[in-house]
Amino acid sequence: MKLKLFFIVLLALLASGCAESIIAVPKAVLTGTGNVISAVVDALIFWD
Repeated sequence: MKLKLFFIVLLALLASGCAESIIAVPKAVLTGTGNVISAVVDALIFWD
């Protein structure tokens, strides 16, 4: 029952266009985390 309600709410958000702003926040966090990790790895690899 809860899953069905969640699905309906998700469809409503997608239809209204609000989902883009909701998805953008975790995407930005993941992108930022990936950039930090890649910078640390690059620094360790090229450390002389």
